[in-house]
Amino acid sequence: LIKDGRIHPTRIEELYDKTCEDFKKIIIEKGEEAVFKLGLGKMDPELIETISKAAIAVGADGLFIETHPTPSTAKSDGANMLPLDELEQLLVKLANLRKAL
Repeated sequence: LIKDGRIHPTRIEELYDKTCEDFKKIIIEKGEEAVFKLGLGKMDPELIETISKAAIAVGADGLFIETHPTPSTAKSDGANMLPLDELEQLLVKLANLRKAL
């Protein structure tokens, strides 16, 4: 691409950054579509650890885990939330898994 002039060498970093942002948007969009199609919008909190471990095992660099001190009193999405007092234990498990891989 550089040889034929489609990418100027001084723009490589700019194009790389734009491409990364484009991919992030696509990943988020497709992930949201998958969650909707699979009906995971109301996930059983017991699945949070299993799905988090699977994500770490395949190389995820981050997780989004909804949490609340008392999920049953949350104004929204309480059914999907991990109780806050369980978060630290889960994060320790996930960090140890990440180190082992």
